[in-house]
Amino acid sequence: MIAVERIADWLGEDVLGEDDEKAGKLEEVYLDGNAPILAEVKRGGLRRKTHLVPLDGALVGRDYVRLAHSAKKITDAPGHSGEGAPDEATLNAVADHFNLKLHGQATLEGSKARAARFAAADAAEGRARELEDESRQQAEQAEQSTRESEEAKMARERTAEQAEAARAEAERARSGLL
Repeated sequence: MIAVERIADWLGEDVLGEDDEKAGKLEEVYLDGNAPILAEVKRGGLRRKTHLVPLDGALVGRDYVRLAHSAKKITDAPGHSGEGAPDEATLNAVADHFNLKLHGQATLEGSKARAARFAAADAAEGRARELEDESRQQAEQAEQSTRESEEAKMARERTAEQAEAARAEAERARSGLL
């Protein structure tokens, strides 16, 4: 077994208690910043229940997560609706159940919500790069158009000068001054 680094990679895997009894499946991981704090363990068939369990001392195997509590303690843990991060009352109930002290008000974020947020940020950053590239291309096109416009203006001026010279020559030819 290895210590937990990216426990969210084990979503859907079996959760075992320290007594090697299966307690359910890892449904979600709640993080405080980058630190995994709580596991949401789902058990049961049609009437699925979820329980919140601290991740302190958790270890992972190839296809399971072992928590540092008995399977009974895990399945007796306070439930959670699975809708968003747990509220303060739920966190207090979890702390009481596992005899933990909360260190201030934690702002927890689920690993699935975090992954969705990061995906949205990556997509927005990709779109920003696309728009920056498009803007550069448009600026280059505008600069090229400006150069072409200046060249066309100079060509018009040369043509006007040539036309003026041709008129003057025509006038001299009519008056017999050639």
